Amino acid sequence: GSVPLILGNHGGGDEPRQFADEMGLLALAGNERVAVVAADHQSLPNDVRGPALTALVKYMLATYPALDPSRVYAIGYSMGGGATYTVGYYEPGLFAAIAPIAATNIEPTPAEAARFGGTRLPIYLSTSSYDERRLQAAEGRINDNLANQLKRWSGWNGAAPLRFDFDAFKLSGFKGDSWTVETLNGEYASHTWYLNDGKGIPIVALNYVKGLSHALYPEYARIAWEYMKHFS
Repeated sequence: GSVPLILGNHGGGDEPRQFADEMGLLALAGNERVAVVAADHQSLPNDVRGPALTALVKYMLATYPALDPSRVYAIGYSMGGGATYTVGYYEPGLFAAIAPIAATNIEPTPAEAARFGGTRLPIYLSTSSYDERRLQAAEGRINDNLANQLKRWSGWNGAAPLRFDFDAFKLSGFKGDSWTVETLNGEYASHTWYLNDGKGIPIVALNYVKGLSHALYPEYARIAWEYMKHFS
């Protein structure tokens, strides 16, 4: 009962083992003693992904007693980022934190939104300079879908109401309660803004990697894990 479990959700057209490698999940598993399960969900319609992928997580927990059910996480890229939203909507109490990376935007149904009445789910949202679907390149800021997700998740997670001002804060649209920057692998600057809940816990994170295109990158798993691992 001591090993964390990460559900990895590949993007459209990706093979799950290739995704786990190129996303940095295999290196993370070896370096951090984390278990990873990555299903092929390419052909699943969205209303099947939620029950199917959460059933896989429950199967893993029931089958492998070394896993810690209080430390289950989900991460996904592109279409898999959308699947990460989906599993969070479907059963938020199953996960300690989730990380949709360059995610396809998925909106919750009213029934799914109602599940957050008494449940909080920390979230790490990430985009990059040339992630054309998640960044409004002409304006040089996050797009409206990502802004709306930030509003939604900050509200669900008990953060202060989020108001955007893209004139004052060109990229993110908000100042954040704290902010960090690091250089990934000597290549790309990674900026992260945090929104705290009423207890000062950074319950929502927005990450932006400068100069990176819409592509798998081996540092993604590590930087998401550096956030998610604090929650159980």
